[in-house]
Amino acid sequence: FNYRKVQALRLSSGLHYDINRASTGFITAYYRYNNVEQNPTYRIKKTNDPLQARGEINKNQFNSLGLLAQHAQQWNHDQLQAIFGIQVEYSPLQYHAQYILIQKDNAGYYVSYTPTDSVLTDYAANIYNYAAYTQWKWQPVEKLYLTAGLRYDRIDYDFTNHLLPSAYTGAPSGRNGFSHLTPKIGFTYVLSSHMGGYANFSQGFAPPDITDLYNGVKVPYLKPASYLNYETGIWLRIDDDRMLWQVDVYRMLGKNEIISVRQDDGSYQNANAGKTLHEGLEYTFQYHPLQTLQIRWNGTWAYHAFIQYQINGKDYAHHRMNAAPGWIYDAAVQYQMPFLKGLQLSAEWQHVGRYYIDPANTLTYPGYDLFHIRTAYEQKRWAVWLHLLNVFNTIYATTVDYASYGNTYRAGIPRTWQIGFSYNLIQPDQSFKK
Repeated sequence: FNYRKVQALRLSSGLHYDINRASTGFITAYYRYNNVEQNPTYRIKKTNDPLQARGEINKNQFNSLGLLAQHAQQWNHDQLQAIFGIQVEYSPLQYHAQYILIQKDNAGYYVSYTPTDSVLTDYAANIYNYAAYTQWKWQPVEKLYLTAGLRYDRIDYDFTNHLLPSAYTGAPSGRNGFSHLTPKIGFTYVLSSHMGGYANFSQGFAPPDITDLYNGVKVPYLKPASYLNYETGIWLRIDDDRMLWQVDVYRMLGKNEIISVRQDDGSYQNANAGKTLHEGLEYTFQYHPLQTLQIRWNGTWAYHAFIQYQINGKDYAHHRMNAAPGWIYDAAVQYQMPFLKGLQLSAEWQHVGRYYIDPANTLTYPGYDLFHIRTAYEQKRWAVWLHLLNVFNTIYATTVDYASYGNTYRAGIPRTWQIGFSYNLIQPDQSFKK
């Protein structure tokens, strides 16, 4: 009986300008509307009555008005390039949650719910988002490119609680703000038209969102997350560019990373994880043995671990993060029919490997393999496609969560057919160029 109903609207209008070949830019104004009504599974909590649980029906609505402007400038025959940008956004938001009683059968399945007149949460907020950034690219010598960037982010919450503040109705009315300055630096070396490499250092920043901050009485109970990321990689093209290899290695250190934690009553709550480690290898392989045949294999091997993390008095330092597979890859073979131009056929294999279910690393989920078949036919302005997803109707879970009373599985989609059609109002050779 859980549901999620979404109404969404996106509008944007942009102006692109070219002062000359070395001076270009754009200004884009946009509007977003979202209205989400749901009876979410993650808000269901168990009670002492084995035939009853509790939950909520909530509604989250917001509008956004924003402006994004960017200018690119080049000097000295493109040896030096710079990008400057700003973004401003205003988003008023309303949130309302109603308490419901949930009935269960003797087997423990949820079968129905009864709405009540009890209001759990009712608040409004104004969100102000500001950002400014710049990125520079310099070619001091042939084949070597140096890049550096800097970005400033600021987000402010102006929160009004329409109910008396409590641990159930949310925090008192107030204002909170977060800001951060994040750098980025790196280089790219192009040894030849067929081989090159790069290395980057960057910092990331992720503030808590408004539901994280104000759904509890303590403000703020979450700290903004920050990340330090080190990355390097090489690429190689061989056999007249018919074959491409690319390998990337990364190491990222997270501080106060925001993760979702399963509570003893079955609900979910976000928390800071102290310090985390993410490192791994990503690879891409593409091969065109024939002009009409392409083979592709993308994947990653990753190691995700807690460095500092305690919850409910238990220390999970140096444990693998739960719900974090070590191996993920996707392989596909795509064939273009030579006797019917525009017709494509592809077969895809998707693999998600084994991972731990709980932060104590005592339970595991073996992962899953899915197979898909996709066809598409394109002719000038129009295209039609047919997809068969999960060909063998494999039973699998997209995620598995641990709780003291039993694991929770989010079921993946069964065998599914998708058909689509598109029509372009503009001739392909008249399409707008970015």
